[in-house]
Amino acid sequence: MQEQLGWNELPPELSPEQQSEAGVAPGATAADAPTPPLPAAATGETPFQSASYGSQMPPWSAAHAYTNLYGPKAPEKHIVATVTGNVRVTEVGKDYDTHHIVLDFGSMPFPVLEGQSIGILPPGVDAKGRAHHPRQYSIASPRNGERPGYNNISLTIKRVLEDHQGHPVRGVASNYMCDLKVGDKVQVIGPFGSSFLTPNHPKSHIVMICTGTGSAPMRAMTEWRRRVRSSGKFEGGKLMLFFGARTKEELPYFGPLQNLPKDFIDINFEPHRVSRRPVGLSQTALA
Repeated sequence: MQEQLGWNELPPELSPEQQSEAGVAPGATAADAPTPPLPAAATGETPFQSASYGSQMPPWSAAHAYTNLYGPKAPEKHIVATVTGNVRVTEVGKDYDTHHIVLDFGSMPFPVLEGQSIGILPPGVDAKGRAHHPRQYSIASPRNGERPGYNNISLTIKRVLEDHQGHPVRGVASNYMCDLKVGDKVQVIGPFGSSFLTPNHPKSHIVMICTGTGSAPMRAMTEWRRRVRSSGKFEGGKLMLFFGARTKEELPYFGPLQNLPKDFIDINFEPHRVSRRPVGLSQTALA
């Protein structure tokens, strides 16, 4: 584990021979791979199984989430949204470009909650002539719209411009979305997600941990709580955000987050590749 903290990229995939030595059967999928049992605690206590907690049930005070209103198994296969905004939210680098994109659904129903996501259907076909698979993106706006009272949502999308070797790359959906103009139409499916939701109780505390464009749902939750506070219904619930990236220039919404009241949210930025700082991870800030 300590060795992994110094990685800049994932190690090469194991060869079939190396996988066989590790006990993986030929042709096995990830789901088939044996899972080593957790070591018993020295005290004899039952090991903690983190996967059994927190991933299935939403907060008790969360609102009801509507899911799969549009998609392959729904009566309507997709809904068409109109682009009403597309702005860059980080400084342009040679290997990345991050955009804040607003989609409006007009009079068509598309209820969402903070923590949910949607699917984007990129136009065209792949190298085998098949339609592109949908790409999923977290919603970056609160339940009552990017602009309060409007039937719209926002997304935070980063496109990678080159790989670690400096070769140019062109992601199908990210480049499609980042190149959209105001007035363009986009096919959307979803929404998805019914457990990772904002608690509605005004005294609830929220700890948020994210890096880069993983800030999208955290922005939605923070903005919803800010709107609740401005309405006079806020009752003291505390927010804490740990926000990591290689440099602060790669942090979406860096400026707006800095302007939030200190008694409203405790923000901890962790740019782990700043000059003269050792390589680290956002988890370091939690120690």
